[in-house]
Amino acid sequence: MRQLGRTERPVTTVFYFTVISTLLSALALPFGWTTPDGHALALMAAMGIAGGGAQYFSTRAYALARAVVVGPFSYASLIYASVLGWLVWGDVPAPHVVIGATVVIGSGLLILYRETHRSAAPPPARQAAPTTRLV
Repeated sequence: MRQLGRTERPVTTVFYFTVISTLLSALALPFGWTTPDGHALALMAAMGIAGGGAQYFSTRAYALARAVVVGPFSYASLIYASVLGWLVWGDVPAPHVVIGATVVIGSGLLILYRETHRSAAPPPARQAAPTTRLV
């Protein structure tokens, strides 16, 4: 994403991602197509708009910042999905899921901390080479 962000606009990247994803997903249509009703169409449209917006902003973020800085923010989706699953469906994550998510989020935050402090630290001072003077 970072490399594409240097040469392509985020809208272009999102457009091609959407087209390719749609075409690949359409391969499954003959095996399980069910015509959606109005409510399902509205939900699919909302998901498309939300997903397209998320893809656009993610692409833009990777174009503007280093991946090591942007990446940990995607871990927030683990938290949001868990909370939403609990609120909407009453799905309580199993202990091994909570432990795994904690390890993944913690390692991402540790990398973010390390990389931001590494880039913020001034480079080591170089000593000038001793000069000899002819008397």
